[in-house]
Amino acid sequence: AGGQPNVMLGFTYYNGYASTTNGYVAVGMAVDNISVYAPAAYDLGVASQNLPFLMQVGKPYTFTGTINNYGGDSIVSMNVNYSVNHGPVQVDNVTGITGFNGLTTFNFSHNIPFTPSATGNYSVRFWADNLNSGNVDSKHSNDTLVASFMAVDTVQPKSVLYEEGTGQSCVYCMLAGPNLDSVAPVVKPYCNIISYHVPIPSAPDYMYQVTSPTTDTRANYYGVYSNGTPDGFMDGWNNLYPGALAAPNDFSTPVIAQEAAAGSPFKINISTCTYATNTQTYNITASITAYGPFAAGLTAQVALIADSITYTQDYSADDPTASFAPPIGSSSGGSYPGAPDYLYEYTMKFPHVAEQMLPTGNGTTLSSFTAGQTQTLNLSWKSTHPLSYKPNTYPYDSSSTMHMVVFVQTNTGLAAAGVPAKFVYQSASALVSNIVGIDEVKNEVGFNMYPNPSRGNTTIVYSLNKTQQVTIEVYDMFGQKVYVANNGQVAAGEHTININSQQFQSGVYTVVFRTDGGVSTQKLIIQQ
Repeated sequence: AGGQPNVMLGFTYYNGYASTTNGYVAVGMAVDNISVYAPAAYDLGVASQNLPFLMQVGKPYTFTGTINNYGGDSIVSMNVNYSVNHGPVQVDNVTGITGFNGLTTFNFSHNIPFTPSATGNYSVRFWADNLNSGNVDSKHSNDTLVASFMAVDTVQPKSVLYEEGTGQSCVYCMLAGPNLDSVAPVVKPYCNIISYHVPIPSAPDYMYQVTSPTTDTRANYYGVYSNGTPDGFMDGWNNLYPGALAAPNDFSTPVIAQEAAAGSPFKINISTCTYATNTQTYNITASITAYGPFAAGLTAQVALIADSITYTQDYSADDPTASFAPPIGSSSGGSYPGAPDYLYEYTMKFPHVAEQMLPTGNGTTLSSFTAGQTQTLNLSWKSTHPLSYKPNTYPYDSSSTMHMVVFVQTNTGLAAAGVPAKFVYQSASALVSNIVGIDEVKNEVGFNMYPNPSRGNTTIVYSLNKTQQVTIEVYDMFGQKVYVANNGQVAAGEHTININSQQFQSGVYTVVFRTDGGVSTQKLIIQQ
């Protein structure tokens, strides 16, 4: 366009959001500072390189990336160069190039691999010269790309962390539900998911009213209240929108798999993850091992997760039941008119719900690491609320399983190693095991139950050798007492007790049988 008397510039923008009333909506577009000029003949710049920041000592790595041709002449040959820590220049003379015309790109793969010799940080400069056998790049301001790397003794397999700000009364969270549902099971082996519930838009979120003291800290850490919901972050630094029907789904299996493939300089091992019913206390013990040196100041976070929260009906203020009726699924109103009927369930079921951060949302500050050093977390939290909310007004039930997620995060980043702020180095998760926690059980007494699994009444059979006080208690998976029968003094002999287990939801329960002679426990499975 340079030197021409008339130039027309045209722009179009599509950000993926569809509206049934106004077509596609453009949000956040700005065009400024347009320059029209005749380019120099030779002007190349290395635009990107493809390796992740983490390397393993003694392992060779091949640098690949992209070079932009900002100039006017086609390039048929050039030197592609790199230098590590301002050391010797490694030159790859590339010839026979075709199609590398002005305003196009060239994908390079350097023929000399780099092998880090020791743990630490490496700075690598990339540039191209000797263009078309002897020509010099005429604009040096855009020539060079500088990338930073960290080398450790052993790169560990990585579990990615995906943290999401979401809301019970949020129509776009509802729209994102199907994509989260489809991706989460596939990436489960190498991705842990945490959902922080917030009242966005300004509407009820009954989970938030229970969990807000701890989840607010994490929501504010990521700016969820400014960004809106749903708002997701992969490993703390990469914003991935969880999806909304026809919109591009940034939270996807290939993206998560690529992040996991980069590996980690840390390994997390969770040795204890329990809930004690007698004290209503969650406990976790986890070891964190570094495979390279790290300064003090990293943060270890622990999240207690309810695997699933289910409401008995739709309490959303943004996409209420009325918008899907009549009948459920017709979606004649609400914030998203015409929503397909399968979305209705996403107003009532919410997975990966953060109940508590241990000890708080600020986490635990770690001391410095040397390569191979391990630090240990021993944390506990006494439950301050049942895993349900207003059972007579807005009832919801947690799933029969909970997890704890442990992760290591840097708040400030590490520029010398190419690590961004808020980056999550590693995560790990473990299923919470329910333990009855009876102190000093010395004389265990026996009893039997049938049928087990049960769909109706459950019969308990026991025998006493003398008159004793007998009490039977039933606890759910969260340690909440759901049944108690204090039978008082019971004479010696064979006895039976019938429990109406139809009143229990499907799941695994713990039956505690107490007498003067001791305590015994068994698992009871209910299949309604």
